[in-house]
Amino acid sequence: MTNQGRIDLNDLKIEAKPRRRSGGGWLVILLLVLLPGAFALGWFLNGSGAVLPGTATPVTVEVVRSARENSAHRGGFGEGGWVEVPSYHPLVISSLVPGRVEELLVLEGSRVEAGQVVARLYARDLTDAVRLKEAEVAEARATLALLTAGYRKEEVAKAAARVSRLQAEVSLAEKVAVRTADLVPAGAASAEELEEDRAALAVHRAELDAALEDRSRLAAGFRVEEVQKAKAGLDRATAGLDLAKSRLSYAEVTSPASGVVLERFVTPGSFVSAADPRVVALYDPNDLQVRVDVRQENAGRVRIGQHVEIATEAEPDRTYRGEVLRVEPLADLKKNTVQVKIRILEPGPGLHPEMICRVRFLEEESKEPGTPEKPVPTVPASAVVAVGSRTVVFLVKDGRAVRVEVRTGTENAGRVPIESGLAPGDRVIVSNPADLADGDRVTESRQ
Repeated sequence: MTNQGRIDLNDLKIEAKPRRRSGGGWLVILLLVLLPGAFALGWFLNGSGAVLPGTATPVTVEVVRSARENSAHRGGFGEGGWVEVPSYHPLVISSLVPGRVEELLVLEGSRVEAGQVVARLYARDLTDAVRLKEAEVAEARATLALLTAGYRKEEVAKAAARVSRLQAEVSLAEKVAVRTADLVPAGAASAEELEEDRAALAVHRAELDAALEDRSRLAAGFRVEEVQKAKAGLDRATAGLDLAKSRLSYAEVTSPASGVVLERFVTPGSFVSAADPRVVALYDPNDLQVRVDVRQENAGRVRIGQHVEIATEAEPDRTYRGEVLRVEPLADLKKNTVQVKIRILEPGPGLHPEMICRVRFLEEESKEPGTPEKPVPTVPASAVVAVGSRTVVFLVKDGRAVRVEVRTGTENAGRVPIESGLAPGDRVIVSNPADLADGDRVTESRQ
């Protein structure tokens, strides 16, 4: 093959077209550079206090509670204590007879009225005792009736007939003895016959005397002593029956007074003995007191009759009023306290024995004891904003600031009483509320 017939492979190579560079990569690079700057700018603005449009404003809130501080301006001091039943209570209801408890009809906290049955004892043996005494009374009554009525008429008539017969026999014996005595001088009768006739007369006379006495006894009835003995026997049997009935009635244990069950000492099936007859204990919910261990540095500020305010966590919106009832003479060396008893003037259903409470001893009082006090919430003075002639506060609701018009009292110790417009549980903005507008988005933190 000649050189002219050869094919050069390089002549067959296809040249690639030059690539055109796209501008999309520059956009990506630009975004990567600008985004961190934007984030940095936002952080700087927020950190310096500026707020971007549409962002939430951080605020500090306080939850509204009942203002127990309303007594602080009157002086005094606070101590902890607990509710208790007075020493003359509780009223212990006991069984008057021993026996096994068949039914216990009340529980702790049950309301009991005077005369109400609280328990029943097993009463089969007591019922049998009543039946036995009833039989004894019937027997004694029959015996007395027999002695009072006397003997039967037939017996009296029989005794009278015997007396008549014996009288006739005595009359005949007298005649025989007289006739024999007339015959002895003539020798027609012997002295022995006369003695026999006279002896027979004496026997008939003795029998007549006995018959007369028997007739008189039957006609007069029984002796007075026998009747009195029968009456005494009936009285004894009647008293025994009354006692048995009383013991049977005691099988139902009743309450002598009204109250609330504080404690149960027995259960169904347990035995109530004479040594421990207790069944349940009651207390009067309208007669409660508070026991307070007052620190010795405050003991000198306590006086009998001093007014106090009592509050519990169970009722944060209510304050009870009381007065110092007595100060115990002995101090507690270990706790360095003096025990004080306080009478609650108007206890409510929310108070229970052994409930922890907070007691404030008042040194200046503006109200008479027993006057109910309506709780008034308070807020920091920083939360109150004057808008023209109106006074408002801002609440947090659903993440936004809500302006609420309120009626305020006199500021005291940096707090303002809110007489109307707020309720316990409201979340009040207390930091820079004047910078807010109604409906602004906020994020809250509680102080």
